[in-house]
Amino acid sequence: MHPENKRANILAINSVEALKYLTLKDTEGGLTLEEIDHIFKLCDAIWFHSGDRNQPHVATRGGGCSAGYVDALRVLIYTNICRMFARDLHKKLIQAFPSAVDWAIGSAHAAATFSHSVACLYPGAKHDFTEKSPDGRQLWQRFQIQPHEIVLQIEETITALTTLKLVREGIREGNFSPVNFAPVVGTLVHRSGIYEFESAPIIYLRHYDIETWSQDECYLCKMGSERLEDPKKNWAKLTGKY
Repeated sequence: MHPENKRANILAINSVEALKYLTLKDTEGGLTLEEIDHIFKLCDAIWFHSGDRNQPHVATRGGGCSAGYVDALRVLIYTNICRMFARDLHKKLIQAFPSAVDWAIGSAHAAATFSHSVACLYPGAKHDFTEKSPDGRQLWQRFQIQPHEIVLQIEETITALTTLKLVREGIREGNFSPVNFAPVVGTLVHRSGIYEFESAPIIYLRHYDIETWSQDECYLCKMGSERLEDPKKNWAKLTGKY
């Protein structure tokens, strides 16, 4: 992919097939924001509404509407890219909290692979992810976290704080003793207007400003754009790539 000791030109890559063979050495020094965006676009993992009323838009989990969506799993299925993103986020995390952690825990199941890749960068750390119940709760029921152990919470995308809250509630409810959470939270993609969770800063690799509205205020609904539930399942219809 690259001559000896020369960093790869990520922006020159024009196919997912070529992207699959990038190595950590190809991206020494970390990925730029422009390179992250390029990778997301190559993987068809980011979408923004064009303004055309014939194009559908996204219904948010909270009942509102959105003019954009990021599906990080479309990138994280490539293990090499997942490791690169984890490496770069880990560098930012240890700048904010330069201490060891005993656990890195993600949510079911979107953050499972990414949180594992981050956990691998903390010497001696354990990893697991919560399990989703039929009623939408995030359950912690396989292991017990000891009172002295520090838990780092990792997500792949933060749109609102809903999943963060559910995971933390699940861990606390499923543990016999109080849980000591790290004073930082990590995520690959941040698209929220909130930058703290339980007084801990949210450390992110990429932030996207994506507008959301209540359904009553949504100009896309008013202009006749179809409102699509569950964008991950309707990705082809949303992006027009049937």
